[in-house]
Amino acid sequence: MHAAVSKDNASYTRSFDASGVQHAFQSFIRQFHKNYTHHEVTLRFEAFLDNYLFIRAHNAGNHSVILGLTQFADLRPGVFAQQYTLQRSFQWEADSKGKISDSELFRFFNSSLPLSVDWRKHGAVTAVKDQGHCGSCWAFAAVGALEGAWKIATGQLVSLSEQHILDCSAGNNGCSGGWVYLALLYPERANLCSEESYEYKGSRGVCGIPSCAVALPEGSVINVTRIARGDGLALMHAVAQQPVAVGIQAETRVFQLYQRGVLSSECGSAVNHAVLVVGYGNDMQQPYWLIKNSWGAYWGEKGYARLARGHGETGECGITSQPMFPVVDGSKGMLPGNEGLADAALVFVTFTVGVCIIFLVWTARKCKRRGSLERLQTQDPRCLISSSETSHTKSVS
Repeated sequence: MHAAVSKDNASYTRSFDASGVQHAFQSFIRQFHKNYTHHEVTLRFEAFLDNYLFIRAHNAGNHSVILGLTQFADLRPGVFAQQYTLQRSFQWEADSKGKISDSELFRFFNSSLPLSVDWRKHGAVTAVKDQGHCGSCWAFAAVGALEGAWKIATGQLVSLSEQHILDCSAGNNGCSGGWVYLALLYPERANLCSEESYEYKGSRGVCGIPSCAVALPEGSVINVTRIARGDGLALMHAVAQQPVAVGIQAETRVFQLYQRGVLSSECGSAVNHAVLVVGYGNDMQQPYWLIKNSWGAYWGEKGYARLARGHGETGECGITSQPMFPVVDGSKGMLPGNEGLADAALVFVTFTVGVCIIFLVWTARKCKRRGSLERLQTQDPRCLISSSETSHTKSVS
């Protein structure tokens, strides 16, 4: 099969094994369950070959990140950007001047920070999810931040519904993009359902009053706190406190084909994708941010990526451009929709008390049948309470 190759990869066309590429393409189709039309297969193979050669060229260089055949390896960079990132750059959603009010700005004391943070190890991160072809990254980043904050505040990790946010969050544009800020504020004035009861469909639906299990009750979010643009130290302090939603530039080819390692100096700062920072650390003296993406577990490090920490004015890929996190009220008590757990606990307690009462009645009757008080005291210690009470009554009388 003849395929057009970009100029950047022209030097590698002489050495690549055509049969090996064909085999890799067929394996790719099977692994990711691709289904092409007769006309489409040629276009997809051309894109695959170009990405295949780009990966070889990149991995042959001195880079801290390894690229691989992700599920997006059959897409040209332009097509990938159009389908999986937002077409306009995110902007601050503060006032018209782009400033953050004092009440919203994150403030921290110069206290010591842990060397590394990984909220997955503390059970504050749900499984990796997949937004599909819908431009709903803003909803996934917001939901991830809410899930983490609620777990830390209440001890309950519940997978929340991105679809509910997608359908009902005012001021957003569904699969055409939206604001993380507005999505985080949704549970301030409305209930938010669990993912299990309000499943993701990958397209915007009609917002009604869904009959679903409420996971975050109305009023559970008090405020949204934002971190000053470019303040990496403040972001570290915030991440040490809870997972944080951020915006990054993600339409680059390196991000499209990212497989593992620390992504360093590989992308710009034109933010067009939202992700969740769930930690930070160091890899061979390379500081990094740990992010959770919403492209499924086949992309990157099982759905996660590491971005270099401390690069540029707004960080690697613009990660410090607009971080924010929700402030939640964990005093709301048992999550609505989890009444089944409370009912089960009540049944258990009732059963236990019943067993205890039956045992006490049986013991009392047995003691009564045994006869004299002296015999009860010497032969059956379970009757001592009754016998001591009897003796005390006699002495008083």
